[in-house]
Amino acid sequence: MNKEHLTIDKFKSLLGIIFGERPFIFTHYLQTVPLPQAIRQKYPDINTIIFDIDGTLITPYARLHQEDLNRLSEYLKLDFKVLLFSNNLDIERQRFFRDTPFKYAVTDKPKPSRAAFMQVINEYQINPEKTAMIGNFPITDMPLGARLFKLNVLIKSVPPIKKNINSFKKWFLAWIYHVISITVTAIVLIRNRKINKKL
Repeated sequence: MNKEHLTIDKFKSLLGIIFGERPFIFTHYLQTVPLPQAIRQKYPDINTIIFDIDGTLITPYARLHQEDLNRLSEYLKLDFKVLLFSNNLDIERQRFFRDTPFKYAVTDKPKPSRAAFMQVINEYQINPEKTAMIGNFPITDMPLGARLFKLNVLIKSVPPIKKNINSFKKWFLAWIYHVISITVTAIVLIRNRKINKKL
């Protein structure tokens, strides 16, 4: 199941990015996912990291591999709790994470619903003031409303790589998603010129 279809919350989020205050909720814009050492050094109080997956950690619609788990394991070595939160609820992906130390959040509503984020916070006993949310898609990768997490890190979207996607349709959809992501990110950066571009 994929929750990337248009919802009222996503439409509200887009309007908030264009006309409202949502661009100013992001604390950082980075070219790649920050290293765990950098987070630990600058923000020692952070103990939980929530990652989006598609476009953040991997090419959209691509399969996850052992090397992706190895990369995430580096955060565990520094005692971070790692949570994966995606609107792509593919059964195979959920099965992939089942026997790993990483939590894969499944919510009743899709991001950016604030209720979805609160469900994750309550279910996994997360302290928002000690949490970093890292994602590539400004429309969905932070909750609606006021800033909820200590860090809201927006990263440059990972472009689709055809060899990693098992169908032409998914590859085409991935490119549409990628173009929307970089376009909306450009709006965020234009409106929030004081966003921190270094961790």
